[in-house]
Amino acid sequence: MKKSLVIVLASIFVMALVIGCEKGGVEAAKVNGKIITVEDLNDEIESLPAQYKMFAQSPEMKKKILDNLVISELLIQQAERDGILAKPDVQKKIKDYEKSIKTEIETQLYNLKRQKEKASAIAKRETVIKELLAAKDFSTAIISDAEIKQSYVQYAASMKRQDPNAKVEPIDKVKGEIKTSIARQKWLDELKSKANITINENVLGAQSQSIPAMQVQQAQPSGVKVQQAQPSGVKVQQVQPSGVKAPQTK
Repeated sequence: MKKSLVIVLASIFVMALVIGCEKGGVEAAKVNGKIITVEDLNDEIESLPAQYKMFAQSPEMKKKILDNLVISELLIQQAERDGILAKPDVQKKIKDYEKSIKTEIETQLYNLKRQKEKASAIAKRETVIKELLAAKDFSTAIISDAEIKQSYVQYAASMKRQDPNAKVEPIDKVKGEIKTSIARQKWLDELKSKANITINENVLGAQSQSIPAMQVQQAQPSGVKVQQAQPSGVKVQQVQPSGVKAPQTK
């Protein structure tokens, strides 16, 4: 009897899902009769920056993102009641913004296509460089305390520029990494000085002269830009999960 009841309940649940999908997806929320589907929620999560996606899988974070969607829908409905949505200038702004979004997507799709075409070369470059640098022993390099301190000050300033509230590790904790980074950079500079390299400054534009040389932090050598493929898909708009997202015009 209990087994039959479980089967019946499971069947009802599956039918509800099917019916929900036929009507446009499983309901996640409803705002004055307007349904926000699970698909809408998932799309919003997919639009998050990569570093936030892993946190967006928790029920608490999903609730915050869903709340953002609810608030956006409330604001849109209020704009409709106030007659804002019907204004010709607002409609024009919507069309212009839609066009800019599509253009950005097309640009990103083109860039992704180019990366796909160059996947073999990119994979070879990044893997070989990483393995080469990992095989090098920089522990015996002689680096002065003054050099380490200067690099640490630059590192701390960079962290604070990115995030004024960022916690900067004490110099003693990162001293070894800084020493390795400086030693690696010196080795790379020596490698460049012994090579026959010509640069066509004309292709770089006028701003190229004002850009300071960047110190190598990870696996890419000085002067070489390592392209990163975007495996998570095209992202146009980003949602900050910690606050209310600005409403998007539908």
